[in-house]
Amino acid sequence: MIDRSSWLDLEPLAMQSPYASISYAFEKNLLKHKDFAWVKNYTKGGKELGQLRNSFYAQMAQSQPRIKFRVQVPRSIFEALKFDRMNEDTLWMDAINTELRQING
Repeated sequence: MIDRSSWLDLEPLAMQSPYASISYAFEKNLLKHKDFAWVKNYTKGGKELGQLRNSFYAQMAQSQPRIKFRVQVPRSIFEALKFDRMNEDTLWMDAINTELRQING
């Protein structure tokens, strides 16, 4: 019989595949282990695993940059103006003004 088990560093695994790490912690009852302490942040209120997955990905989505068609999309007007300053152009401000003109008629 071949032993196919291997040791993995938890931190990169949790960053790469958080849902798998959380699921494993639940299945093996590791929530009290010091290396899985971070899982408790996502288990408050006795959430079911499906709800836990959804809340985790919602929190992650807020912290990740949104990119569409290889362009980072701003999450606020402040961030759009910051992108304009970084790129030394006024593309986002022009888009905001166009949008406001269309809304206000």
